[in-house]
This record gives sequence, structure tokens and C-alpha cells, in this order.
Amino acid sequence: MTIRVLLVDDDDDIRFLMRKALERVSPPLFTVAESDSGEDALSQIGHIDPAVVVLDEMMPGLSGVQTAERILQHRPAQTIVMCSARLDDGFRERATLAGVSDFVDKGDIRLLGPLLQAVMERSD
Repeated sequence: MTIRVLLVDDDDDIRFLMRKALERVSPPLFTVAESDSGEDALSQIGHIDPAVVVLDEMMPGLSGVQTAERILQHRPAQTIVMCSARLDDGFRERATLAGVSDFVDKGDIRLLGPLLQAVMERSD
């Protein structure tokens, strides 16, 4: 089973850590594509056709929530997970209203793989 994931974060090191967190899942279930901005993610998403999009919130240009809203306008069934250092209640509420499925704190990035497995199992 292959689950296609698009990682969106403007920090190369964070995308590397996300990728490593996905590779640690046993068995490795994830094919990863990457983007460094919301705009780039929007331009790639149709070609990549990911099952899950993992978004950072704080990026130059479009924020993660703005990117999620735009993705969901064209792909209403898209699963979106927010990976951010900023996960206060107000932010979670705004992101959830925008259609974000789940959240992982960047401080707990190692939990990204298991979280994505659980999210995909819920959506089956």
C-alpha cells in the first residue's frame, strides 16, 4: 500500500525531518513529494495527487490555513494535516474550520508517520 504525501514547509531541514519521520514507519507506506511554499504546493498538487498534504502554518506568501482553504476549494475530499510549532486553541479552531484533519507539533515531528497512518485508517 502506498500513501502519497505532499510535504509543504519553507524550511529544508524541517522537510528533511518530516521525510525521516515518514521513512521510520514500518512498513514504509509513504511516497513523498515536497514543496517549499503554499503557492508551489498549489501548482503541484494536481500532478502529484497526494492522499495527504502536510502543511506548515508560517510560510512566506500563503499561510498553511490559506493554502488548505485553496486546496479544499478544488479538492474537497483532500486530507490535510498541519505540522506547526504554533498549535494554540485559536489556531486549531481556524484550521479545523478551514478543513484541516489533524495536527502534529513540530516538537513532536517523530509522531508524523504514525499520525498519518491513523488519519488514513480513519478515512478508509
